[in-house]
Amino acid sequence: MGRQNMFFVVLLLICNMMTSDALAQSSQYQRKKKSAPNAEAAANPNPAPGAPADKKAAGAPAANVGKDEKLDVSGLEEKYWSSQDTDFTVVQNRTYTKAKRVSLSLSAGLPTNDSYSSGTFVNSAVNYYFDERHGVEVSYSSYPFKNSTLVDTFSTSNGALPDMNRDKYAIGVNYNFVPIYAKASLLGSKIMYFDFAVSPGLAMVTYEQFVDPAVGNKTESTIAYALDFSQQFFLSKEFALRIDFKNRWQQQKVLKYRNGGGGAATGSELRNEMFHSSFLLFGLTYFF
Repeated sequence: MGRQNMFFVVLLLICNMMTSDALAQSSQYQRKKKSAPNAEAAANPNPAPGAPADKKAAGAPAANVGKDEKLDVSGLEEKYWSSQDTDFTVVQNRTYTKAKRVSLSLSAGLPTNDSYSSGTFVNSAVNYYFDERHGVEVSYSSYPFKNSTLVDTFSTSNGALPDMNRDKYAIGVNYNFVPIYAKASLLGSKIMYFDFAVSPGLAMVTYEQFVDPAVGNKTESTIAYALDFSQQFFLSKEFALRIDFKNRWQQQKVLKYRNGGGGAATGSELRNEMFHSSFLLFGLTYFF
């Protein structure tokens, strides 16, 4: 081999070594290519939910999900914005309960819109509560009234009483609806428990028609429509203070008290009209 050929071979070896070293260094900074998917993955690009994409992924935990994959939260969104999420009831721990219990109430008060009578209205009631919101009441009311100052003045001036009636007693049945049960702070030192009831009902009212004593008063009965409002303040499991505002509407016949020398005859019917009577009562309730 001549000198020229030897020089050429040495130069070729040096270039080959330099090229190999440069390629080795550049390969360190190249991004690794993703491995090609296997045949099973290529045949089924969208596997069913929950099925592994390949054998290696079959046991892979959920934390190893690829970054390019998205979590389906549509089901959570539908549940969050569902209308049933707004349907709820208030759950309250009742310290004093009424459900399946019988109570006895005694109360007394004054008429609030009867200008002809004065005195004390007395009421007794027995209640049974089917649950905390619904119940039934049977009551007996007595009206031991006397003439008011207005009636006495009229009698003194005219020698006769006005044409009027006066209730004597009543027996009633009411439905109790209790929409409110609440707690309140009393002077910041005691918790007060109370409920509020609305009670529509019916009553049989017996009333007295005033006529000249020479003829004698008469007694009639009529159906009354009742709408009562009551509030109970619980003192213990057995006792509660009770406040009632009672309303009754009833049709009554008013008779002529005395014939003053003309007009309607004594004891004849003057008018038949609807009367409204109301009473404010305070009392005590005992729960059995």
